Amino acid sequence: RAVSIGVSPHFEHMNISMAHPTRLRIRTNAKLILEPNTCILKGCYIAIAPKTTINIGTESYIAHGVCINIKSGLTIGKNVMIGHESTIMDYDGHPIFYSQDELDAYHGEAYGGKSIPITIEDNVWIGFRTTILKGVKIGTGSIIGANSCVTTDIPPNSIAAGNPAKIIKGNIVWKRY
Repeated sequence: RAVSIGVSPHFEHMNISMAHPTRLRIRTNAKLILEPNTCILKGCYIAIAPKTTINIGTESYIAHGVCINIKSGLTIGKNVMIGHESTIMDYDGHPIFYSQDELDAYHGEAYGGKSIPITIEDNVWIGFRTTILKGVKIGTGSIIGANSCVTTDIPPNSIAAGNPAKIIKGNIVWKRY
């Protein structure tokens, strides 16, 4: 029932381990809550802004080279698999202004731009090199295809893929072996 952070992949002959270590950047009053049997592989980068929480459910697996950068919150359910070199980010990275008036009124309080929490529900499989952007909710039992960019909610028991990710098939059932 242990939690593992920064370990090499079980099938290293199939997934070459990252050369750099796992890095955690947990700011003031931020929390990283890991349920039992959670595994975060070597080479991941996890950054959590002040007063923000990341919850990762039991039996969840984050492959090597995953980048998680969170400003307002991330919930990852139980039995979630996140493929290698994926990115999860709940803010724009830089503020975006839609008029000169907005730019003129800006005083630096919105560092990083708008932020909306992300929710990945239970039993979700996220393919490698997938990007998940702010405000997204991925429903229970869904699969996200490799190299996808998720910009909108994905309903439960769906397969979604592409850039931007679109629903390919609904009412699916899958099991992790």
